[in-house]
Formats: sequence, C-alpha cells, structure tokens
Amino acid sequence: MPDEEELRALDHKLKQLKLDYDRYFLGTRPREPVVLRGEVDKLVAIYSNQAITNSGLRFRFSSICSRYQALKRQWCEIVRQIESGDVASARKIHQDLSPLFAALFCTTSPIPLKAGLEMAGLPGGPLRPPLFAATDDERETVRRALADAGVL
Repeated sequence: MPDEEELRALDHKLKQLKLDYDRYFLGTRPREPVVLRGEVDKLVAIYSNQAITNSGLRFRFSSICSRYQALKRQWCEIVRQIESGDVASARKIHQDLSPLFAALFCTTSPIPLKAGLEMAGLPGGPLRPPLFAATDDERETVRRALADAGVL
C-alpha cells in the first residue's frame, strides 16, 4: 500500500512528466519523455493493484490517476498528429487544451470536472463526502475555460 511520501513522489513525477511533454510539444525537448512516462505507468499499475485502506490516501491516488488519464489522452492525440506530420495541428491542440486542463484541475479532482459537466448539461453525478461543491471562483474558472474551448 502506498504511503503519503510515495504518493507525493508520484504526484511530483506526474508534474515533471507534464512539464517534459509541454517542452516536447513546444520543440525545446528533442524526444518524447518515454522513460519518465514508463516510470509513472509502472507506479500507477503497482498502486492500482494494492488495497489502499486509508480513505485519504485512496482519494489522493484517485485524483492523481484521473489527472494522469486526462493528460494521457491529450498527449496521445497530440503525438498522433505529430506522427502524421501535422505538427502545427498538434501544437494548436496542445495550446488550445492546456487552459482547459488547468481549469479542470484548479482544485481537488473531480470537483471542477463535475461542475463543468453540469455546466455543459451532462450528467456528472453528486460529489461524495468529504468533497464539496466548487466555489464561485472555481466555477467561473471552469466556465471560462469551457467557453474558450468551445464547449459552452
């Protein structure tokens, strides 16, 4: 079972991986960060197969996993565009979606995501304790990002 320090290290690796992908997509890193991504994938797989009995740690791990899954989808689409030779489209996707991803993780996940789903008229379901509704500022951040992305 992962402890607080191991989850902190995983979160740090994920933040570094995002920065490395940002640099790769902007052209300042020559190669995709596959080694670090492999490390993150391995840790997520290991921790996913362990029973996390502490609800706080389980919640933190779930938040890290949901952020990682969202980022992976974005990265895969951008890499697909790059591999097809459409680097300009890949860069545009990255630039267009980065503010949306930042807004959807402006606070503890899935609070902003569920607020965004509600704004878009999609079912998101209720938040479970100990989570609480997004603040007015968080809702406005998500609303602006969704509008800028053309979702609203």
